[in-house]
Amino acid sequence: AEPLFRSPKLLVAGGTSAGKSTLINTLLGKAVLPTSYNAATSALCEIQYSEDEKKTACVTIQEDDGEAVKKTLNLDTPEGMKQLAGYLSYDRANPKSYVCKAAVINWPASILKGVTIVDSPGVTESSSFSSARKITEAFQDKCASGFLYVLDARRSAEEAGQVGGLLSIVANEISSAVKGIVFVINKWDLFTERHPDEAKQDEYKR
Repeated sequence: AEPLFRSPKLLVAGGTSAGKSTLINTLLGKAVLPTSYNAATSALCEIQYSEDEKKTACVTIQEDDGEAVKKTLNLDTPEGMKQLAGYLSYDRANPKSYVCKAAVINWPASILKGVTIVDSPGVTESSSFSSARKITEAFQDKCASGFLYVLDARRSAEEAGQVGGLLSIVANEISSAVKGIVFVINKWDLFTERHPDEAKQDEYKR
């Protein structure tokens, strides 16, 4: 039977290697999602609360013949966690890293009792509008209620166009569906070229 109540979904979005998966792992209290200095997430990944305390994942992969197949992984084992990382990891030089089309993780973290978190691949398009469009398409595909947008403090000036494009699309096309947008500036510890307080003030203004 379908559940009477579905948790609202929060889409975590942002540029490539901004730290989206790392932030989600911090919220979960465990390194559930693979992380990398370069792009790490290859597909939309939902993380929802596990009512029975079991740690599992269902991944949808595309076989060589084009058929979509679902596989269930046991995340209580090191092997299961390794398999999940392999399916979700993105490697530009490896065509096989594109085979995972979607994933749903069941995880017994208390923060998930009221919300389902959706991790998304980083946007890399040079066009701010294309990047924003990709994010809003993912938002609509997953019927999300809000955004958590992660900015890299070292390049937030470059990402300002993406944020502007996103806000424009939200305001003009899907404002009724969006209940809130939260911006997180990540990697302050790597932003050391100027005095930290001065740098932070500049980022707030942007």
